[in-house]
Amino acid sequence: MGVSHEAIPEPLFEVGDSGIDPDHRALAELLDALERVCTNPATPDGRCDHCPETKAHSCHALLREISIGLQTLLLDHFQREHELMNSLPRNAATRAHCERHRREHVNFSTRYNVAAARLNGCHPAIGALEVEALVIDWIRSHALEFDAELAALLRRFATASPRYS
Repeated sequence: MGVSHEAIPEPLFEVGDSGIDPDHRALAELLDALERVCTNPATPDGRCDHCPETKAHSCHALLREISIGLQTLLLDHFQREHELMNSLPRNAATRAHCERHRREHVNFSTRYNVAAARLNGCHPAIGALEVEALVIDWIRSHALEFDAELAALLRRFATASPRYS
């Protein structure tokens, strides 16, 4: 059973900024990798009961690897976005956006860490679906609400501020 992955068109991740878009593409690739977590068609319910123990261990290891990759990418991405936010001139509009954006990063990091901690005790296919759903739900709203606005602010102030180059 592969993860029933809902394809996400890459343009959904594109916000028009070279400091943000590559991370969004890398995130899409990691989400696609979740499909490889469980490839046994004999387990329609996503449970490991019908798999040989070595296969189940292999699926768990792959899920852990992808989960760590997602966590690392998200932390690096958040750091890059914080640096971009720091390049903006300080005014009421940019300050309000940056505070909300940073809070959103903290909130999602907490939610992701809780979900990732539960992966050790679950069946890999089920865990992959849960992580995928969490990340897809988040990136859809985050990219549209926060990253697109950050990209617009960066474009707006690109010529007005020497701090953004």
